[in-house]
Amino acid sequence: METARRAHFNGDWELAEGLYREAATSNLETSDAISAQVGLATVLSELERHSEAVQVLDAVILEFPDHPEISGAYFLRGVQKEILGLPLEAASDFESFLQQGSGPVDDVIWNRIGDTLAAGGDYDAAIAAFQNASQAGGGLENQVGIGNAQYSSGDILAALETYQEVYNQSGNDFLKAQMDLFMGRALTDLGETDAAYERYLDAVYQFPRAYDSYTGLVELVEAGVPVDEYSRGLVDYYAGQYEVAIAAFDRYFAAFPDEHEGAGHHYKALSLRALGDYAGAVDEWQVLIDTHPEDPMWLDAWEQIAFTQ
Repeated sequence: METARRAHFNGDWELAEGLYREAATSNLETSDAISAQVGLATVLSELERHSEAVQVLDAVILEFPDHPEISGAYFLRGVQKEILGLPLEAASDFESFLQQGSGPVDDVIWNRIGDTLAAGGDYDAAIAAFQNASQAGGGLENQVGIGNAQYSSGDILAALETYQEVYNQSGNDFLKAQMDLFMGRALTDLGETDAAYERYLDAVYQFPRAYDSYTGLVELVEAGVPVDEYSRGLVDYYAGQYEVAIAAFDRYFAAFPDEHEGAGHHYKALSLRALGDYAGAVDEWQVLIDTHPEDPMWLDAWEQIAFTQ
C-alpha cells in the first residue's frame, strides 16, 4: 500500500494501478481494503477509465456500505457518474456522501447536488438542494443556482425575482453583470425586449470589465440599440476584442473631438499594444499627454510610454 501511494503521488499510474490491485486482493484490514479499492478507482479515473472506476467503487460500496471510511468512495463514484453523463445517479452518490457525516464543505456538496439534479432535469429537487447549500453557509452562488433551476423549469417570473435579489445583494461587479445578462435573456423570453435592453445597458455602463457585459453588448449591437462609443470600446477592450475597441474609440473621438475622456486614448493605446503596434500605442499615449494635461490618466500615460519603449 505504501509503495502504491508513493507511485500514485508521483503520477506513475500504471505502477500504482498494479500495486493497488495487488493490495486489494490481499488479506487486508477493512480500512486498508477500502483504501486500496478507492486508490485503484482514483487511478482509473486519472487514466480516464471511468466505467472501470465505477465498477471498482460499486464492489467496495456493496461490501462495506456503512463503514465510517466509505464516504470517499461515494463521492468518487458520484464524480465518475457526472463524467459519464449520469447526473441523477451522481446526485444520489453525493447525498450518500453527506449522509456519512456533516463537514465544513457541506454547502459545496449541496451546491454540486443542485447542479447535478438540475442537469438531470429534476428542478424541484435541485432548488431544494441549493436551499440546503444556503442553510449550510453557502453564498449567493446557491441563489443563482435556484434562479437557473427556476428558469430551466419554465418559471421565468420566479427566476427574474431571484436574479434581481442576487443583483441587489451582491457587491461583485462580475456577478452583477451576470445577473444583468440572465435577466435580459429572461425578459426577452417574456417578450419584454426594451426591458431586456435596459439590463444589457446596465451591464455595459456599470460593469465594463465583465465578459457577460460584452455578451450583452453583442445583443445590443445586433438589435441596433445605441450604445455610448466610449463604453462600447471599454467593454470590447476588456473582452480582448482589441480591433473593435480601437474602432469604437475612434468613433468616440470623432463624435466629441474637443470634449472626450483622456481615458479613451489610454485604452486605445493598450489595445494597440496588445495587437503588437507599440509605436502606435506610444503615439496614442503622447496624444493623451499633449491634449489632456489635467486628466487622471496623464501620469499613467508617461509610465506606459516608458514601459512600452
